[in-house]
Amino acid sequence: RERPDLVLVDVRLAQGSDGLAAAKEVQERFDVPAIAATGELTAAEAEAAGLLGILSKPYSSAALRSVLAGAGAWLESGSRRPFLRR
Repeated sequence: RERPDLVLVDVRLAQGSDGLAAAKEVQERFDVPAIAATGELTAAEAEAAGLLGILSKPYSSAALRSVLAGAGAWLESGSRRPFLRR
């Protein structure tokens, strides 16, 4: 069974679900870093929540590619320091 390298989660999920709680569960259960798509969190809040990074909403496809490229480089480096990009 394969596991993902990275999870991209929206902070506001349908029907009041909590994207941060979902990201935290994935991180704890599978040791997979998460990036949150949000218009509400600051970098400090994202870091405190244990997120790898944030993608500010609304975002462009170029911003998404940039964040994913940065996350890919971070994953390949083996770093455990947070990577936060807005």
